[in-house]
Amino acid sequence: MERGGDMKFFRDRQIKGYFIFQFIFMIILFAFGIYFCKKQVSAVRLMYLEHDIDIASSLLEQEVPEEVVVTAITSTTKNANGTELLNSIGINKETSSSMIPFLSEFQIVIFYYLVLLYLPLFYLQELSFFLKKGVNFMRKRMIL
Repeated sequence: MERGGDMKFFRDRQIKGYFIFQFIFMIILFAFGIYFCKKQVSAVRLMYLEHDIDIASSLLEQEVPEEVVVTAITSTTKNANGTELLNSIGINKETSSSMIPFLSEFQIVIFYYLVLLYLPLFYLQELSFFLKKGVNFMRKRMIL
């Protein structure tokens, strides 16, 4: 009988531990993804709220009637006059998001979350490299 020929693949404690680690890590990644989405929705909601508060405050300081401010904030209709006004101050579809204050804040937050998400993946890539080297070494030792 050949050495190790009767051994089952998943009976090895290290292999079983590695697959349990991968399973737990995937659950953690999934949970982090859900948390990330909820945080981003909350951050965008707060940024839009702050933006609306800034607009309302500015209009009220200029003595625009409250009814007009409420209508402007809650309006969902678009017309050419609004588009022309924004174009005149340099805000259009081609405007860089870094030029729009609340979008640049959102980009910074997204960047930090993505860095936090991908750092563990680089660690796993290195771990995978060393595991492959170890498996190749063991295969060579068992053949000889």
